[in-house]
Amino acid sequence: MTVAAETLRRRLSEDGLTVVSVATNPQLDGALACLGRVRLVRGMIGWCRYAWALRRLVRVDLVHVFAASWLNFFLFAVPAVVLGRVLRRRVVLHYHGGGAGPFMRRCGWLVMPFLSAVDRLVVPSCFLAEVFSAWGLRVEIIANSVDVARVPATVPAGDQVVLSCRILSPLYDIATAIDAFARLAETSPGSRMIVAGDGPDRGALERRVAAHGLTDRVEFLGNVPHDDMAAVRERATILLNTSRVDNQPVSLIEAMAAGLAIVSTDAGGIPDLAKDGVEALLAPVGDVDALAESLQRVATDPAVRRALVAAGLERARSYRWSAVGEQWCRLHTELLHRGQQTRTPLGDVTRDGVGS
Repeated sequence: MTVAAETLRRRLSEDGLTVVSVATNPQLDGALACLGRVRLVRGMIGWCRYAWALRRLVRVDLVHVFAASWLNFFLFAVPAVVLGRVLRRRVVLHYHGGGAGPFMRRCGWLVMPFLSAVDRLVVPSCFLAEVFSAWGLRVEIIANSVDVARVPATVPAGDQVVLSCRILSPLYDIATAIDAFARLAETSPGSRMIVAGDGPDRGALERRVAAHGLTDRVEFLGNVPHDDMAAVRERATILLNTSRVDNQPVSLIEAMAAGLAIVSTDAGGIPDLAKDGVEALLAPVGDVDALAESLQRVATDPAVRRALVAAGLERARSYRWSAVGEQWCRLHTELLHRGQQTRTPLGDVTRDGVGS
């Protein structure tokens, strides 16, 4: 969601809209940086700073809120939606949470008043549209946008470098990715793995790699700024995604656009993004055997790899700004022109300090 938000913010700015961003987790500096090392304290300080920053919505005509599920929705999306309505601004709720189904089943009665209060409910996939349509909500689908140039891989011919680039947390099940790669490593001595990302599971994952005897073949990069990910993708041939819950991961779209073969779980909306056997090889969530078999197919069958890459490159074209931007332009124009425009055209509330 962070990448999608920053891409949309940048593109709308380039198209002439003035964008006021409100970060839900602003960076802590000075004395606050020390307090920020305590997780609960960091969260409380961050939320207070976010709530104070919402005063900027007075300056805008339209509030664009990026939202996810569970506690994130109530802590960050709800205040922005409520304030937007109190100020009588147009409000777009841009929902990205892959866990929307369980969230609505458990909390739908509490969530519905806020979803019904917005001017537009936008989701990036058919998967999420079906979830909210079942609740009688009108939903507009606008895909995530990426603009990634294909770059030649720097991997020696015949070698396979598997890239994992998600947060190191149970939701993304990087342990399964490591186990699947270990199967490939048994039959492919030149294969390597890059793990880009950080999170609470890092220590356990490093120990898991050591237990497989693969310490010299698996590289942990930690957090990688999004602008630096292109260089990381240059070093890879396969993107391995093992998320347990997902919607329309930008990392998969970027990998397709960059010419990587995709092996992934079939979590959430991923089958709508990449068809099994066409743009990707998909496997059930948590199925190490199926994921390892798919990695083996890509590594040993050049025809399979070429077909996946070609289909992925074609699919990625539909996510370029030239294809997606017209939909946002139409939506924003329709909402902004309902009344007289007197303030900054567009404001947004986003996660991780970026937005549109």
